[in-house]
Amino acid sequence: MARRGACAWSSARGRRRRLSPRSSRWVARWRGVDERFLPGEYELSPDMTLTEIMRALQAGDPRSGLVTWIEGWRAAQMADALDGHGLIPRAALMAAVARADHPLARRLELPAGATLEGYLFPDSYQLGRTASADAVVAVALETFERRVGALWQRYRARAALSLHEVVTLASIVEREAQRPEERALIAGVFLNRMRVGMPLQADPTVQFALAGPAPLRRPTDGYWKSPLAANDLEVDSPYNTYRRAGLPPGPIASPGLAALQAVLEPQSTEYLYFVAAEDGRHVFARTYEEHLKNVAATQR
Repeated sequence: MARRGACAWSSARGRRRRLSPRSSRWVARWRGVDERFLPGEYELSPDMTLTEIMRALQAGDPRSGLVTWIEGWRAAQMADALDGHGLIPRAALMAAVARADHPLARRLELPAGATLEGYLFPDSYQLGRTASADAVVAVALETFERRVGALWQRYRARAALSLHEVVTLASIVEREAQRPEERALIAGVFLNRMRVGMPLQADPTVQFALAGPAPLRRPTDGYWKSPLAANDLEVDSPYNTYRRAGLPPGPIASPGLAALQAVLEPQSTEYLYFVAAEDGRHVFARTYEEHLKNVAATQR
């Protein structure tokens, strides 16, 4: 096993190499992919691009039936991980996610037309080689019900949002917040914007819209295109929160407990705007004029 914080791998020529945490984070930012890598032993080819290596390190050790789904992954990424482990074909899991008629799903009171996107709880799962897509979905939904159910029951009576709305907003917070300490504040800003009728203007929703709700394969620009171009913000999709006010139709990814907690217990604030800085933190503002100054400062 690789030491914590680093991933060891062997090339086709048999030489053992190590990708350092610092270099892997830099490459991940440069390539626009997530930098949440899983420890393990990997067989990689010297012909692989840096981006392909990043994807392999995200998917986990392919030699075992242990699969880890990361907070902020969308169902397509989870399907890719299962397919990469040789466990379940990608199309099979995507088809199972599209069906919201699972008995456990009915208990979640999903709105008409909803899929299971966002409800496959991000966790580590030990799966048998003969597991079916429906069985995997059942386990993930049971985990969601067990981990999120108790949290929801504590807040349900006083929550201003439905569970589906909570999961949807939490999925946006999960993708937006790079620093754990900012989750509750970002949730507070989004809720403020919803109260006054402002569009959320959340980049992760545009990224989701560009890839599509159920992509047949990994898009050329990845599932979370970064950086976004100005014309990307005009994509015609109900998930584009730049063009449509309120929440998108459903979650854009599977949020973890911390993001769900942030939405249920948001930080009280007067902020209505924020912009991401180079180091992953966000700079917040109360007025649009103040926000424009922050944008200019972060782009220097």
